[in-house]
Amino acid sequence: MSPAVKGWPGLVGAQNPQWSGVSDERIVESYRRTGSVHKTAAELGLNHASVHERVVRLGIAKSINVFTDAERERLQREYLIFRGAGRLGDLSREMGRTVPFLCRQARELGLTDQRAAKAWKGTWKYMTESAARVLLTRFQRQRKSASVFCKRAGFEMGSFGSTMRRFFPDEWDLAVETNQPKQSLYRFGRAFEYRVRDALRGFGYFVLRSPQSKSPLDLIAIKRGVVLFVQCKRHGVLNPGEWNQIFDLAQSVGAIPIMVEISEQHRGEILYWRLLERKDGTKKAQPRGAYLPEHA
Repeated sequence: MSPAVKGWPGLVGAQNPQWSGVSDERIVESYRRTGSVHKTAAELGLNHASVHERVVRLGIAKSINVFTDAERERLQREYLIFRGAGRLGDLSREMGRTVPFLCRQARELGLTDQRAAKAWKGTWKYMTESAARVLLTRFQRQRKSASVFCKRAGFEMGSFGSTMRRFFPDEWDLAVETNQPKQSLYRFGRAFEYRVRDALRGFGYFVLRSPQSKSPLDLIAIKRGVVLFVQCKRHGVLNPGEWNQIFDLAQSVGAIPIMVEISEQHRGEILYWRLLERKDGTKKAQPRGAYLPEHA
């Protein structure tokens, strides 16, 4: 019997007649160098199943690359997202797996069954930026409103919107604006806000925009020694509640309360009005005065 193979105690280099004339030494050397049953089989002209059986018998087979619980949870969250966008290759590269392997795992998890519950829907807070990017791209390309897109995709609108805003605040707001129907009042209002924002930036202000009207302000404009609290109203009308809320908030922090409108008489010129006092709910003229932000 031949001596044991160096580095592999107990393995011998003797030829076994049932292994097509390829010695254990050659199997060990090739497998150690290539690290692959398939490459070893191709190099030695053997069937990969036979090579696998031998490396197992010789005790040199690599340990199985286990699909972990963390990977399984990610696949549940993101498989359908990437598949729907035709980008399973991207997901496989990120996870260091092959596409066929991920598809097999997805089938075992029931993700390929159209009737199965979409377990990933409730895991928005764990979504990766790459998966969120895929969804944002789908939304941008479909040219549907956010509500229509979410209804068709089976998403919960609030969770989808907050996730997009968390990763891509500016791109998300622009996509929402772009995908609104042309006749939408929201579209016109948002376009007006962008116009006012750009005008104030041109006057040297640093401008913050309040997304989705979650505050009484549309814009906050800041310049040395000046802070403007801005509400954009195309037709220049604020009801007493809105008026007083903005006025009181500005008074409490020393800011200047501003309402902006579009002049019908001056070819769409932007007019800035300073709120001078609270409204009392009567039909008196609005207590406001013209304001020139460029001279502040």
